[in-house]
Formats: sequence, C-alpha cells, structure tokens
Amino acid sequence: MKLKLLLIALLICGVAYASTCSYDSYRKACQYCKFDARGKMNETCYDLYQQDGKDCIAVSHPILASNYQEKKCPQVDTCASELQSCKNTYETGNDSVDCKNFLVETCFKESDQCIEKAVKDCGGGLDLSGIESMIGDFCPFAMILSVVLIGAVYAERR
Repeated sequence: MKLKLLLIALLICGVAYASTCSYDSYRKACQYCKFDARGKMNETCYDLYQQDGKDCIAVSHPILASNYQEKKCPQVDTCASELQSCKNTYETGNDSVDCKNFLVETCFKESDQCIEKAVKDCGGGLDLSGIESMIGDFCPFAMILSVVLIGAVYAERR
C-alpha cells in the first residue's frame, strides 16, 4: 500500500511539472554543450538534448504522443513549426549569444505552452487545471513523504 501511494504521488508530481520539456532541454543544452570559437554549439550535443525534450513530451503526455503517432494530432507539428519560426526570428547565428537571449528563451517557453494547448485539444481530454494549485502544494510534501516511505519499506523488509 505504501509503495502504491509513493508511485501515485510521484506520478501526479511528474504530470504537474511536465509542462517545461522544451524549455528545460534548451537550457540544459546551453548549459552543458560545448561551443566552438565562433559560438556555434556542438550539434550532436544539441540534438541529444532536443531528443530529450521530445522524449519528455512523449512520456509526460502519452495520450498526445499516441495520437500524434496515429496522425491524429497535427497541432504537435504546428508547435514544432512555430518554435522553428520563432527561433529563426530571434537567433543571431551565435549559439553562445543566443543562449543568453531572453527572446530565444521565450520561443521555447511558448513552445511548451503550445504543447499544453495541443494536450487539451487532442491529448485525451485529461484536464488537471482545477487541481494544479493543490498538486503544486502537495508535491514538495510528496517528495518528503517519498523518502519517508522508501525508508519505511526498506526498514520493513530488514
């Protein structure tokens, strides 16, 4: 029973904070990828973080991902297109500079908002908006509770 509660708490927290996949992958690429002398980011590294962002969306919104694979959610392609268009508008060609440009950063935040809209439009109709504040308040407690429950399960098995 304790393990089930732990898993439910972690799942709820994961769903509640899953709305920043694009932005988080972009920030991590800017933080961890190397830049050459001209400020160009290592493309292989960037591609890995970009794929992490896509994986994050798929894991965070499995119904959306399934519908997209079945060609039932063209909104995801629209989000990707809008992100690329936004980046093309604000990027300078120097990735190192662009990583500090709040306008480029905003493109990724808007992409996450676009994905959230796509989730509402074709992601299975799961609406958590009414309980977001409750989840936000509960999740820090859930993390502490998780540690306590793991300790209890471990102690119980010894």
